[in-house]
Amino acid sequence: MTTTLARAGRALVATLAALLALGATAGSAEAAALDDAQMKALLAEIDERQRAVGDYKAHAFMQASEKGKEDIVYEAVIYRRDADDKFMVLFLAPKSEAGKGYLRIDDNLWLYSPTTGKWERRTERERIAGTDSRRSDFDESRLA
Repeated sequence: MTTTLARAGRALVATLAALLALGATAGSAEAAALDDAQMKALLAEIDERQRAVGDYKAHAFMQASEKGKEDIVYEAVIYRRDADDKFMVLFLAPKSEAGKGYLRIDDNLWLYSPTTGKWERRTERERIAGTDSRRSDFDESRLA
């Protein structure tokens, strides 16, 4: 099963395209080779471009695909509070996930179940909403 985050995917594709273009313009393999310091600087630049500063709200779609099965499209509203390092995902669709919410405070992930009206702490390795997404997928990019 694969999960697609449209916004993050577009940013990653744009970054990779820029890296490929940079590599394609190099005159030779030796010119394209980067030392450790240059590689760390490049990874830090990618981290910076992926970083969204400030609070935001996004309407997102995730698609779960599994061979031999029909794709499932998840619709969610995502909120981030930068000052407090809080992050929330509220699922709107499909019907089986509608009303469920995930709240990340620091390194803790909590699941809200609308059927019980209770919050449950989730582990870092647990999958989100039956997809292959994990808590770390929503963390800040730290490639460098």
